Amino acid sequence: MDETTIPDANPTSNEYIDKITLELLINKNQYNKYIATADPEKYKKISEFSAKLLKYQNKIMNLTEEYCSSTKVQKNNEMDDMFNNYARACIRYFEMKEFEQSNENRYFEHTEEADVLFDIAPVHSFWGKGATKKK
Repeated sequence: MDETTIPDANPTSNEYIDKITLELLINKNQYNKYIATADPEKYKKISEFSAKLLKYQNKIMNLTEEYCSSTKVQKNNEMDDMFNNYARACIRYFEMKEFEQSNENRYFEHTEEADVLFDIAPVHSFWGKGATKKK
C-alpha cells in the first residue's frame, strides 16, 4: 500500500477515519513516529525517500534554479509539467501570504482608527469634586 492509498473506501470504517485524522491533524514528526510503529513498511519508504532527497538535494536545488532562471528550460515532459505545477503552487502560496499580510495590516489600521474615533476621555463630574450621589 503506498502513501496515497486509502485503506478502505468505506467512509464508516475506523481504519479510514483513523488514517484521515492522522494525515490531517498531526504534524509530520508525530505522524512519522506513529507510522514507524504502526506501519514499518510505509515508514521504510518514507525514510528511503528522505535519504534520497538529502543525497540529491544540491542537484535538485540546481535544477530548480535553472528552471527559475529561464522559462525556456526543457528537461523532459514530466519534469517540465511538474515544475510548472510546483511553481504555480508556490506563486499561489506567496500571493495568499501577501493577501493575508495586507488584510492584517488593514485590520490593524482600522482598529487604530476606531480606537481614536471612539476614544472616550475619563468622565468628570459636572458638579465638581465634592459632589456626591444621594441615595
